[in-house]
Amino acid sequence: MTIDELSAFILANVNACIAARSTVQVPLVAITADQIYTRDYELPAKNCTIFLDPQDETVEPITMSSFAYRLPVEILVFVQGDTEAQLRAKARAYASAVLDCITTHPDFMTIEARTAFDGVEGKADIKAAKIVAVFEYEEAI
Repeated sequence: MTIDELSAFILANVNACIAARSTVQVPLVAITADQIYTRDYELPAKNCTIFLDPQDETVEPITMSSFAYRLPVEILVFVQGDTEAQLRAKARAYASAVLDCITTHPDFMTIEARTAFDGVEGKADIKAAKIVAVFEYEEAI
């Protein structure tokens, strides 16, 4: 599994999860491809941006011809463009929708951490949530 494959999976599946999490009190909108970043960290250009940051992958041999891979991924969800209370609620809701989405990925293993941030890079009008998810898969050579 590559980070680009995970990005494509999220793009293909997250909007159903977003729609399920959207309420009158916390309205959420669909995510498009230009709102998901995998290589270069970007502050939000729209109301919501998702950044996937792969951490060091570990590889363990299972047999002489197969290996187990473990890939932790930091998933950051940034929101902006609303009141402070709404931004906090939207950051939690979008992050929950992403979590709902990635738990359906066949390589998903566990969540190592969840964190919320008030203000990003000194900008109080941006709120964020971070999920550290672990994906595990096997490959034969």
